[in-house]
Amino acid sequence: MKDQPPGDPPAFIPDRWSAAMRTLYGRYYDPALDTMTAIAAGLALLGAYGLRADIDGSLQVIVAAAALLAYFLAVAVWDERRWRA
Repeated sequence: MKDQPPGDPPAFIPDRWSAAMRTLYGRYYDPALDTMTAIAAGLALLGAYGLRADIDGSLQVIVAAAALLAYFLAVAVWDERRWRA
């Protein structure tokens, strides 16, 4: 993949997905972000259910989901700054 120009999607990404994301965002969008966001949202929902059901340790699950989202946001911001440089 080193020979691909910057901003082009990898060969294993379906063309329709890449075209739709390029239309929405103006450039290539990494579908791995969707997976990471879904995992963090699932953890947050699990923690919220645990709080409502008064299950021990549910607050730690919510804190873990928040930390995961903060990490993903930091990586996305760093990647965006690197892309714009």
